[in-house]
Amino acid sequence: LAVLKQLTVLLKLRAAAHLHVNQPAQAFDDVMLGFRLIDSLKTEPFLVSQAVRVACLTILMQPVWEGMGAQRWSDDHLTAFQKQFQGIHLLPDYNRSLRFDCASISQLTEELLRNPADRNNLRGLLSGFSDQLDLESVEPLIRFAPGGWLRQDQVSACRIRQSTLIPSWDGNQPGYLLLTMRL
Repeated sequence: LAVLKQLTVLLKLRAAAHLHVNQPAQAFDDVMLGFRLIDSLKTEPFLVSQAVRVACLTILMQPVWEGMGAQRWSDDHLTAFQKQFQGIHLLPDYNRSLRFDCASISQLTEELLRNPADRNNLRGLLSGFSDQLDLESVEPLIRFAPGGWLRQDQVSACRIRQSTLIPSWDGNQPGYLLLTMRL
């Protein structure tokens, strides 16, 4: 993810440089390549992937706005940008990531409850969360916690994620990032 973000910054800088020397076609190509890279995160179920996607979109907007401000983009460029923006649906993707996060927590809890021996292999089970958890502190709590506590944590974690879902978003509504401007 860090490499993808770095590539987006590089493409932003290249596009800005191309715009500065009045090469809008090359700038457009760089911006569109950035959109294709960002689009690769669209189906990633992890919340952090969606956060990086939003950050990269924000980064890539700078040369788009600079080109608009300097009136460097042709009508074809603007039409292509509009089409690209219409395909961006951040809210349904965010909701899907929250649901995946809840499902992951539920699966981990079920594994811990089904196979108490796995509690002795917490480092392996929680390796994907090592950047979010202090394993030294959490390991004894999970290993010796009663099953009811684990169930309560499972329910609480999913309730928190459910409460942050965008309830008015059913996923079928168009969620366009609109690009509007005056010519």
